[in-house]
Amino acid sequence: MTVVQHDFGLAATYQGNVPDVDREWFTAAEIADMRLPGLPTDKGSVNRRARHERWSMRTDAMGNMLCRPRTGQRGGGTEYHISLLPGGARLDLARRGIGLRPAPSEATALGSGGWRWYDVQSSAIKAEAERRLGIVTKIALLEESGVTRSAAIVEISRAHDIGGSTLWGWLRLVGGVPRADWLPALAPRRRGGGAEAEIDADLW
Repeated sequence: MTVVQHDFGLAATYQGNVPDVDREWFTAAEIADMRLPGLPTDKGSVNRRARHERWSMRTDAMGNMLCRPRTGQRGGGTEYHISLLPGGARLDLARRGIGLRPAPSEATALGSGGWRWYDVQSSAIKAEAERRLGIVTKIALLEESGVTRSAAIVEISRAHDIGGSTLWGWLRLVGGVPRADWLPALAPRRRGGGAEAEIDADLW
């Protein structure tokens, strides 16, 4: 089996204005400037792609529009949500640290039990959950770009020096869970009876 190496240990080269890593909305010009795989590298072609794929009509699972008028100091034009981009493009952004953390779901906003539990955990537990989320998200993006799950796990295992069984375990934790709620699902928990579930004791 041939495994494509994406070199997650290195930041992707990007010429142009580097966007804030916390941003999830981008204009056609910004998308073009980032030179993402599977997308045009000029503003006009990105806009044509958006019209062809009806980005202006797309919504998320909650019915929220995935395009919006541009706001802020440089108002005017339209911004598109990162979820509209193809898997290969989002995978490349993930390598740059952009778009790894999903937006909260409705259950999150209403204070589901998992998030209520997560909110009171230590900073160490939250940091480990964030680390796991980043790694699991990379696996998901590899799958979306056409890589099989087994091949994705082999690649990420090598890139991060994590056992494949551990990665499979993390994927089971988020199985059937909305992506917006993966963070609390991946947070380390103690097993019943006080035993720890393969967690560094320092986290507690």
